Amino acid sequence: LSGTSAPGGSEIQVSGQGFEPGERVVLLVHTEEVGATTASEEGSFSNVTIVVPDSLSKFAPQQFSVVATGDSSVRSASAPLTVSG
Repeated sequence: LSGTSAPGGSEIQVSGQGFEPGERVVLLVHTEEVGATTASEEGSFSNVTIVVPDSLSKFAPQQFSVVATGDSSVRSASAPLTVSG
């Protein structure tokens, strides 16, 4: 993640690795899908922009997980993100 804290509605950058080459990777914040990308030939992706859902602002300050899951491999990676407002 490009940061560990962000307000709802703001953009952050997400990177990940360990996925199958060329597979679709779905990105979620908590339970809300916020984007998708395709893993490179090395099974990674970098600097994909997502928007922190505004709907999570009402819980601020609260920590949620940003989760990336591969469609075919079902591999998953996560990182904590504090929604700050």
